[in-house]
Amino acid sequence: MLMNRTTPFMVPVDDANPAIIKNEALCSECGHCFAVCEEEIGVAAKYLLNQREAYPCIGCGQCSAVCPEKAITGRPHYKIVKELIKDPEKIVVFSTSPSVRVGFADGFGKEPGTFAQDEMVGALRALGADYVFDVTFSADLTIMEEGSELLSRI
Repeated sequence: MLMNRTTPFMVPVDDANPAIIKNEALCSECGHCFAVCEEEIGVAAKYLLNQREAYPCIGCGQCSAVCPEKAITGRPHYKIVKELIKDPEKIVVFSTSPSVRVGFADGFGKEPGTFAQDEMVGALRALGADYVFDVTFSADLTIMEEGSELLSRI
């Protein structure tokens, strides 16, 4: 899909996109989705420099976060997960980050910032998870790397 600057930019979403869905009937052509993709994510900027027929969506979902009409939404995967959990031949593994435990607590009305690891692991196990892993250590490494990158840029 080629675009020009005479019309508002909109993120084109392929029906086969694994991360997001777009309901064209709800789209008001405001351009918020394209602006965040171009200015914050950088994907649309690369698309404009190298116009290709296929839009190079990376599935980050930021366009759905800024869409005032909710025309772009995340593609739900819960049905696939439910089917996999039911299959006794499958080993179901959840890997969570620290933010998930806090978000889980917030979603259940606990005090903001509450660390609800036991509740989250219990809920995932009750849903059928065989294993629940924590990526705290690798998240810490990521933060350290990002900090080093920032210092080298400053």
